[in-house]
Amino acid sequence: MNNKNYFHTINERIENLLINYISNHNKVLPVFFNVRYPQHYPYPQKKDISSLFDKVNTYYFRLGYDPYYFWKREQNISEHHHYHCLLFLNGNKIQRIMPVFKTVERFWASTLGIETALGLVHYCLKDWKGDLTGNGTMLRRDDPELSYKLDRFRMAASYLAKTATSGFVNDGYRNFGCSRI
Repeated sequence: MNNKNYFHTINERIENLLINYISNHNKVLPVFFNVRYPQHYPYPQKKDISSLFDKVNTYYFRLGYDPYYFWKREQNISEHHHYHCLLFLNGNKIQRIMPVFKTVERFWASTLGIETALGLVHYCLKDWKGDLTGNGTMLRRDDPELSYKLDRFRMAASYLAKTATSGFVNDGYRNFGCSRI
C-alpha cells in the first residue's frame, strides 16, 4: 500500500508473516482481535502484551497449531492504550474462531490479574458500519477464490498499519511486535 496514512513497515511485516505462513500450511486461519485494559485499570505494564502472546503461543504451539502473531499499540482518547492483534493458526488443526477469542480472553484476564476479561477482547466481526468483516475466513492454497480472499485479508490487515491514533511516542512502550520468522 502506497498511502501515507499507513506505516509501510507494518504492512510489510504482516505480508511477510502471511507469505511465510501460507507457504508452510495449505490452510491458514487468520484471526483479528483487539485487547483493551479495564476502565480505571491502575498500571498497564510494558510486558502485558508480550505476556499475553507468550501464553497464547505456548498454548497453541502445544496443540500443534503453529501460531504466528502480530500486534500494534494504539491510543486515541481513552485513558489507556489498546492493542490490535492478528493471529495466524494452522487451518488443518482449527477451523473456528470463537474458541480462539475465549482463549485470548482467559489469557488476557490472567495477564492482568483479574477474574474475567469479558468485554476487554473485541472480536472484530463487524466494521464501523456494522458490516461483517470476514474475520476468520479460511485461506486455502487450493481455493479458486484465494486471490480474492487474500485481497480482503490484506485490506483488513492494513487497518493495523494505519497512522491515525497510533500514538507512536517515545514513552518506553513498544509500538508493535510480531513472530520471528
